[in-house]
Amino acid sequence: MNWVEETFQKMTLEQKIGQLIISRSNFKSSTLEMLRKGWLGGVGSLFIRFVCGSDANKIVKLTNQIQEESLIPPLFYTDCENGIPHVFTIGTEFPNNMALAATGDPELAYKMGRAIANEARTLGYDIIAGPVLDINSNPQNPIIGTRAFADTVEVVTEFGKRYVDGVQEEQVIACGKHFPGHGDTDTDSHISVPVVDKCLKTLKKKEFYPFKTLVEHGIQSIMTSHTYFPELQQGEEVPVTFSEKAVKKLLLDSWKFKGLVVTDSLSMQAIAANYSVEEAAVLSIKAGNDMVLQDYNTDPMVTFNGLMEAVNSGRLTEKEIDEKVRKILKAKQWCGIRNKKPMEEKDIEGLNRNKFHQMLSAEIAEKSVTVLENRAMPIPAKQEILIISTRNDEGVECVSDLGTVISPRSMALYEYVKEYNENTAITTISENPEEEEKLRILELSKKFKHVIITNYIRIISYKQGSGTIPDSQINFIERLAKQNRSVTNLIFGNPYVIARLPKTANILTAYSDCNASIKATVDILFGTKKSCGKLPVKLSRKYDRGYGL
Repeated sequence: MNWVEETFQKMTLEQKIGQLIISRSNFKSSTLEMLRKGWLGGVGSLFIRFVCGSDANKIVKLTNQIQEESLIPPLFYTDCENGIPHVFTIGTEFPNNMALAATGDPELAYKMGRAIANEARTLGYDIIAGPVLDINSNPQNPIIGTRAFADTVEVVTEFGKRYVDGVQEEQVIACGKHFPGHGDTDTDSHISVPVVDKCLKTLKKKEFYPFKTLVEHGIQSIMTSHTYFPELQQGEEVPVTFSEKAVKKLLLDSWKFKGLVVTDSLSMQAIAANYSVEEAAVLSIKAGNDMVLQDYNTDPMVTFNGLMEAVNSGRLTEKEIDEKVRKILKAKQWCGIRNKKPMEEKDIEGLNRNKFHQMLSAEIAEKSVTVLENRAMPIPAKQEILIISTRNDEGVECVSDLGTVISPRSMALYEYVKEYNENTAITTISENPEEEEKLRILELSKKFKHVIITNYIRIISYKQGSGTIPDSQINFIERLAKQNRSVTNLIFGNPYVIARLPKTANILTAYSDCNASIKATVDILFGTKKSCGKLPVKLSRKYDRGYGL
């Protein structure tokens, strides 16, 4: 008898039900106690972060404790689309998926997927939420954006395949998301339920295609989305997460998917605002999902009790539970979960010193930076430069030479520019600047031969409008461009904002604000590296797919 059947035959009903839950809460005592009883199928990275932060010693201690004390070894689950720094402040940070596609080289997707999976594995994780297989065909999409590879079926599918190949070569489960497609939406499912109102013929050719192809290609897991597809779900006015027609009928029965089906986070408002924790879990399992990504605000025992009650009342059958448990155990066997060795602190600390991964991140960044306008490049080495950071990001802030507070990303840019030109100063402008502030910075800019505008356009969950530039900022840039002939506009993040910006002497987009992307952009700006990135999405009639100087 193999390990799957041997383990299954010994399991109680409680242990079987527990396997359907990935705990992400910070209820340390409850989570550990449930693991000791075999009542949890997985542990999410948020739980580890809640308890340990990024302290390597604490991570090692807790992870080893979980592995040692768990009656049935759990899956360790993490969200790391562009590297484990997505969750922890350790490891290699890579550019976003859209930057990958801008390189035009799917083999870099393979290498990046493998590198991320290797670091996740080193940290003890067995399944990663990625790649994003959504086709970002709606420029106004508030939550996908640069997380997607492109706005075309062909590119998303090809890069997705190679990314998955890289991840799963490391014996880590890749979880493609957000089934059956979140790219053509104008609503963030963290806030409310997006609707994709397209005919089935169109859906099959576009939204569904990358997912179906990856299922055929051998992806080990699929994440369901909290979206609503009226034509697919006829008669079911619920998110796809709860849709039997989407999950059971399409994904499992029609496409014959045999891997793990995992829900998106049940903490998201598309779910949490309309359903109780218990009801959300039951409806997810009933629809065909194998595991629920636990609400991180709730003790996992609440979810467990809700599922147990559903079995006792007959809403869920033991046969349904048994089928899912066998799939979960097979997934655990596939990723070698029984043979895990205890973690060591030195292995985790070494994640910050992986030169090969850092070189790969730099290569992707360099090959992705896309030049849209070039009338003042390279910037002369002795020309006085003013950097204006128009968007601050999170982190420890610093004070610039001009007395303004700047963020870590802006400080990195400033230091890289200063390596080329000591005659550089930096200031910031508010997210929604008032007229007085605009006038002050416009007057300041007259003292410099060249002005660099930086925009860090990062899409942030639960934050409406995070992927856009406020009108007040656009007004400022328009006035600056009229005043100064030599202005460079740098877009670190969502490139779609370029369609709203005035034409400046230079316009470059890096799709990402990771350190490697910032460094590569500066190198190209000063002419020590050549640009070769091409737009993987359409921004306007002029800036079409494939455009790049």
